[in-house]
Amino acid sequence: MAGTTPRGYQFSEYGDTQNFPANIQTLAEDIDADVQALDDEVTDSLNRPSCTLTETGVQSVPTGVTTLLSFTNINYDNDGMAALPNGIDLIDDGIYLIMARITADVTGGTPAAFSVECRVTSSLGFIPVPVQQTQTATNTASEPLAINVAALHYTNGAGPDNIRVSVLHNAGVNVDFGARDFSCTKVSNLLTGS
Repeated sequence: MAGTTPRGYQFSEYGDTQNFPANIQTLAEDIDADVQALDDEVTDSLNRPSCTLTETGVQSVPTGVTTLLSFTNINYDNDGMAALPNGIDLIDDGIYLIMARITADVTGGTPAAFSVECRVTSSLGFIPVPVQQTQTATNTASEPLAINVAALHYTNGAGPDNIRVSVLHNAGVNVDFGARDFSCTKVSNLLTGS
């Protein structure tokens, strides 16, 4: 078999000795190996380390105090990353997508600025400073304020990176933070290219 497709499938050319059973078997094995490799990539992507934490209970936060939010429910954790009640601990090296969604009851307070941070408690990663989202709300809001934060984070795996969610506000009164979720998913392993 002298011919090969760009994907590596071997085929016989016109001048080759004809052996149809052997040639078709070689082509079928090449296709099977290629499809299996693609299927393995999909499976590996679906099995990336991932963790999602949620909380529906209320956590009252005083004004002017940076406060860690707690979580009580593990919705999904396929790599042992959950660190209840505080957050998520990353042990393996790689690039992770971190997302948090927090709701705050602003109907009873004064106009205020709200800040939600995804904070890395170690200095092993590339974002030792917090990733932060700030929003301002008035006390006339008819629904809870929703604040969303998303960031990519790289860790070298030399030790756990402890990812936490904290909030800060200046409402002048305690603010109740209610429904919230926090997730982290490995999107790439930079060192191996997978």
